[in-house]
Order: sequence, then C-alpha cells, then structure tokens
Amino acid sequence: HRDLHSFPTRRSSDLNPQWVQLTPAGTPPSPRIGSTAVYDRPSNRMIIFAGDTNTIYPPRDQINAVWALSHANGLGGTPTWYRMATTGTPPSPRGGTGDSQPAMIYDQRTDRVTIFGGVTGLTLLNDTWVLQAQNLAASPIFLTFPDQPVGGSRAPMTVTLSNVGAAT
Repeated sequence: HRDLHSFPTRRSSDLNPQWVQLTPAGTPPSPRIGSTAVYDRPSNRMIIFAGDTNTIYPPRDQINAVWALSHANGLGGTPTWYRMATTGTPPSPRGGTGDSQPAMIYDQRTDRVTIFGGVTGLTLLNDTWVLQAQNLAASPIFLTFPDQPVGGSRAPMTVTLSNVGAAT
C-alpha cells in the first residue's frame, strides 16, 4: 500500500489532533518492506532508507536508496517525494523483516542521519553509517565508522537519541 498519513501534533490550536491522509506529489518510492524512516523536524522532511521490494521471504530485492518527503507533516506546502542523490560509498543494500530492519536516527544538532545494521540477504549486519550534509541538501555524503560495535550482529535492536539540554 502507498497510503500516507500524518499526525500533526505541533499546532497549538489543535486540542484534539487527528490523523490526516496526505496525497504527495512526485514519484513515490517503490513499495517495500524492511525500510526505516526518520523525521527531520527543522526541514519538515521524512527520510526513508533501504528496504526490500520483494515482499516474499526470504529477502531478494534489497535496495540502499534514500528517499525524502518534503512537507511531511502536511503543513507549509504540498508534500512531495524525491530520491536523494548521495555521494560517497553507500551502505550495502539492506532490509529486514520484523525485528531485523536497519535502525536509524536523525540528530538535528549535527544534521546527521545514523544508520546501524539491518540484514543483507540472510546475513545480519553490524555496521554503522552516517549520512551527513547541511540540511541534507545538495548531495549528502555517506560515511562509515572504521571501528564497528563490539559483540557482533544484533536483532532485535532499537536506537534512541536524547538531546536533553541541547539548544533547539
């Protein structure tokens, strides 16, 4: 399905916020499973990474593309899909089902997306990547960490980012 909904929680006039169905412009990413997404609040953009375009197990058609949806909360303009042109060596194609999809966070203080793990084919991954650029505009670059986490691959996993005390 390509249904897309937003839950706008930042309008002070909304005492009872409701889900809103969005109808984005542009060509959407292909349907997929096992992808991961983050919300870039300063730019009002949702960023999607990876996934498997084959919805039948085992994973076969994994991708490493980065897509974005502008005006992702449905406010400030027409939501529009576009594929982000990245530079640098990208992570290997990956996806996952259930608890093995890549973990991803967005840090608005550093304007970075950090990606960890996932699965390529049937192999759990233990790698960490950063997608970095000013406001993720122009051509964001992929960087990898030379020292990977100790302890091997993980599933299930989750990541949390806390900017407690950070200026916003």
